[in-house]
Amino acid sequence: MSQTLRILGVIALAMTLSPLALAQSAKTSANPDRPAVAASGDVVNYARGGVTVYTDRPTFEGDNPGLPTEDFEEAASLGCTSFDGPLNSATSNAWFSPGDILDGINITTNPIDVGNIFISDVGCFDADSWWIGNNFNNQDLIMEFDPAVNAVGFDFDLDNVGNTTTIEALDAGGNVLGSTTVSGTAPTFRGFAGGEIASVVVRASLSTEWTEVDNITFGSIGGGGTVTETVTVTPNVDIPDDGYDGTLASMACSTLDFSGSAITNITAVELSTSIDHTWVGDVAIKVVDPSGQVLAVLNRPDFIGPDDGAGCCGDSANLVSTSPISFFDGASKDAETMGDESTDSNYLICADDPFNCEYFPNPDGAAGLSSFAGFNGQPAAGNWQVCIGDSAGGDPGTLVEASLSITGETDTPPPPTCDQELTATLDDDTPAPGQIITFAVTVDNTSPDPATLDLWLDYTGPVSGSVRLARGTIQGSTSLSRNVRVRIPASYLSGSYDAALNIGDFGAGDVCDTVEFTVEVSGNAPQLVAPNEVKSEVANRPSASARPSRPVPAEKPEVLDDFFAPAAAATTGNGVAVAPNPFARQTTISYEVAAAADVRLAVYDVLGREVAVLVDARQDAGAHRATFDASSLAAGTYVYRLTVGSEVQTGRLTLAH
Repeated sequence: MSQTLRILGVIALAMTLSPLALAQSAKTSANPDRPAVAASGDVVNYARGGVTVYTDRPTFEGDNPGLPTEDFEEAASLGCTSFDGPLNSATSNAWFSPGDILDGINITTNPIDVGNIFISDVGCFDADSWWIGNNFNNQDLIMEFDPAVNAVGFDFDLDNVGNTTTIEALDAGGNVLGSTTVSGTAPTFRGFAGGEIASVVVRASLSTEWTEVDNITFGSIGGGGTVTETVTVTPNVDIPDDGYDGTLASMACSTLDFSGSAITNITAVELSTSIDHTWVGDVAIKVVDPSGQVLAVLNRPDFIGPDDGAGCCGDSANLVSTSPISFFDGASKDAETMGDESTDSNYLICADDPFNCEYFPNPDGAAGLSSFAGFNGQPAAGNWQVCIGDSAGGDPGTLVEASLSITGETDTPPPPTCDQELTATLDDDTPAPGQIITFAVTVDNTSPDPATLDLWLDYTGPVSGSVRLARGTIQGSTSLSRNVRVRIPASYLSGSYDAALNIGDFGAGDVCDTVEFTVEVSGNAPQLVAPNEVKSEVANRPSASARPSRPVPAEKPEVLDDFFAPAAAATTGNGVAVAPNPFARQTTISYEVAAAADVRLAVYDVLGREVAVLVDARQDAGAHRATFDASSLAAGTYVYRLTVGSEVQTGRLTLAH
């Protein structure tokens, strides 16, 4: 019976593995003909079977730009231990919250054991940041991608000296697309590009090796999206009077540098010009692309150039640089009719009639392209030119400004749009270690749609790190104001800290808006890294070795309030924050109002005598603060009393001159 149960147990374990994991395991044992891999010293960005293997990050990122990177820096300060996998965007445990990890990646092992994922941080052996790896050295470490991607790059580290580990990129069927080897204990980089990569497997089981990965960059290049790029120049160059003979050399030309453009497929072009010119009847305007194609946007036929027979009008009108003229396909008016609104020789186009500021091109028979659409389908990168000509004497002019906007498709995804704005203040920028500081935070969602956001704090100084303060959803076209209290760890060293309060996607590192602070922490603090060590939470199996214990890293600031929690929850208990307290002359009392209500905030001495009324008014829902100036009062203990509607809160204030 025991033997049967053991067999059934093995079957049950196999059924818990994903089909991909099973395919990878079978591929390892059943495919002795995998492509040979050169020693790590000989592997330098080589290609095989349509897949390129990269050994340095700069080249990988240059060939595969704009991809997101998972760096695990959102983890809580509980590294150097293990937890149950897999690790993905839905993970919720003591180290990660839902949304911390980027969508599309799943990190697991084969076989899958209790406590199969190991996490390490600064202070764990030679780690210099957060790393994720296998906890047992008989496990393959697997990075799965759904949907499949065509580029994956990551930092990689081995723990055992002298071992060589194989890394494979697999398709959804478990077939090897590309492979490489790594040996030695120095952190290195590996990447794959090409094909439909469903997973990358570190074959640690072949070398009984502990492995870790970090900074996983992944995604697909191509079909990125549509962007608009604009370049503006202000040449203030004179237009040669009576100099235009139909050639570009006879015109005043300005170069617009699009050499850094990411657009690979132009879909639209728009020109805006700011010109001072006393007579539009002899003006010619041309746009030249990097390949030399020319579009005559405006080509008056009066003196130079062929006439298309459509005639011309408005010759007596004038151009003024304070009223720019736009040219684009689909505009309502023909460029050849510019100025036809009036026969007055003092008439200013656009300035005197704001409904006549936009025109579509009319080459009027001139050689070259017939519309801006002629530029479509090509990349935008390179130097473009805007040229202005004058074909009659006595009416000088100046090209003051030219602006070219090019819309098109890119090979990389466009940056995410952000319709949320952050404002925040800090009650005390000179706290001591262990003290609570309070941010008064307001987030405005200008979009009509709900937005799910993270609120987090980045800080650099004697101690550096990041801590997520909250994650939640703010409804469309609404504003949310709350106080968020954060306790500075008592272990943090004194000194100057640069802090940034951010909203956006914490897991992806996408900042929507930010407010920066400088905080001077003063006071004595104990050592940053505790000398004690912790044991792995998972017992060793007879056939595998768990990781050795590692020292505990520095703690992170403690978050005391959830910004996205219902406001009512913040107006009870410790919803009132006082800082500094004790104080010398002044202190600030911060509080929240759940819904519009009558608010009274007063201060009393220990005999119950009212010494100050700070607030006595009706206030809207949100975060509020009041300053208590006690410079004229004697040192001692005072009590504040906050009344919001029928709810009363009191607290102690300590004045120390």
